[in-house]
Amino acid sequence: MRFYCDNSDLATQTGLECPNSIVLGALGVDDACETQLRQKLLAAKQAIGLTAGDAVKWNLRDLHVEQGEIGRNELQLALTHSDSLRRTVINAVADSTSVLVVSVMECYSTDKKTIGGMKKQLASFCFSNLLMRLGYVQTKSCSEPSDAASVVMDWPEGSDYRPFVAEYRSAFLQGRSSYTPNPSPYHCGPLNTLRFLETPFFVSGVDHPMIQIVDIVIGAIRGYFAHEFKGESDTFTTELSTCLLPRFYNKNGALVGYGIVVSGQESFKNRITLAVAPLLAARLT
Repeated sequence: MRFYCDNSDLATQTGLECPNSIVLGALGVDDACETQLRQKLLAAKQAIGLTAGDAVKWNLRDLHVEQGEIGRNELQLALTHSDSLRRTVINAVADSTSVLVVSVMECYSTDKKTIGGMKKQLASFCFSNLLMRLGYVQTKSCSEPSDAASVVMDWPEGSDYRPFVAEYRSAFLQGRSSYTPNPSPYHCGPLNTLRFLETPFFVSGVDHPMIQIVDIVIGAIRGYFAHEFKGESDTFTTELSTCLLPRFYNKNGALVGYGIVVSGQESFKNRITLAVAPLLAARLT
């Protein structure tokens, strides 16, 4: 199984000078599932006049025309049809056999300088929590115990891959976080005992279809939480997040603690649980 990962910043309070939380997600796929999702992404692009070489993501305005990530006319097409494009991609993931895991971490401070100084550490903690759950998915979702697992990440901000590599190395060899002073061992054990490959891989999201897909998935989930934390109702991100529910790793239907891993103060965990509740209720109706 291959786990494609992407992250997004999230503000959990109004009035902040910068986002204070990280949402890091992974979409696990086997060969057949990946082939199907790649084909559906290409069809979704072509349906609105794009080519395979035109990048897409949740926030299309982050794409750079001058760097060849998408044509100028194509960007306007994508913006015009953004909701339909996002919905098509989310529905394709929802109808697939993929497995989704999301790790959310909130900084203890709301001070801009403190948050900036801790951002890499937050990303590292968030990644460690994600890796442990991916270990569970690897043991439970693979048809053959010999199936190898790889972790493929979008190119990191500032090209600084070191926090992720250090965390992965610790998870792979020791089954624990590299940054926590007294880390608890992974319940799934070290990743090298679960046939994970020795290193994560970093790719350019604007060139990799699967990273483009997971960017849209995580963008929808982050968008849903952002509106919930503001006390707003957003029909579109609620619809998309509800569609994704069957793809979340879960235990007897429970998401928080399994497919959605939350780190931070207890009040933050409670807010995430409350935000997820309407999605679960909508899925049952």
